[in-house]
Amino acid sequence: MSYASEFDGVEKREFQGECMHFLVEQYVVQLLQDVFMLNKSTAEDAWEMAGRVISLCLTRHVGICDHKDVLAVKKILMNRLIQEADDPSYFDKAERGSVQTCIVVMTREVTLNYVRNAHYAQSSLADIFRAMNVDVEGAGPYLAGLDQMFSSSQRCVLRLIYGEGCTVIQAAGMLGVSPQEVQTLQSQAMELLQHEWLILRKGGRC
Repeated sequence: MSYASEFDGVEKREFQGECMHFLVEQYVVQLLQDVFMLNKSTAEDAWEMAGRVISLCLTRHVGICDHKDVLAVKKILMNRLIQEADDPSYFDKAERGSVQTCIVVMTREVTLNYVRNAHYAQSSLADIFRAMNVDVEGAGPYLAGLDQMFSSSQRCVLRLIYGEGCTVIQAAGMLGVSPQEVQTLQSQAMELLQHEWLILRKGGRC
C-alpha cells in the first residue's frame, strides 16, 4: 500500500485544531524514519528545522508568521514528502547531500510557492515597498489609499522581481506569461511607484 493511500483519510481532511496538527507532525516524523532512513531524533530535528524555515520565509515575504499559513505549508510539504516516498523524483535530481539539507531546500521551495500563490496578488503597496527595502514607517495610511491603483499581476511581478530578485524570465515562468508581458507589467508598475514615491517624499498630496 502506498503512503498516499495510507494517509488518505488525513490528507482529505482540513487541519482542525492542535489534535490534527499533532497527528500530522507524528506522521511526518515516522515517514522520515521509514522512507528516508533517519533515526527518530534526526527525523524530529529535520522536521523542526523545516518548521523554522517556514517561519523565516513567511516572516520575510509576508511580514508575519501566521499559524494558519504555517499549517497550510506543512500540509503541502507533507504531501510532497508522501509523493517522494511513493515516486522519488526530488532527491534523485538534487545534488548529493544529507536528507536534512534536501528537506530544508524543499521546504523553502514549497513555502515560497505557497506565499506567491496565497499572498503576492493581495500585496499592499506598503508590502511592495518593504519588499524593495524601502522604509515606509508612518506612511501606512497614505499608501493604503493607493492599493487599488495596482493590478494583482503588477503586484506579483514587483514582489517576484524586487522582493525575491527573480529575473524577468524566471518571473514569467512562475506566472505562466511571456517575458514581454512581465516587462510591460514591470514598466507600468514602476512608473506608478516612482510617481507615488516622489509625491510621498515631498510630503503627500495637497
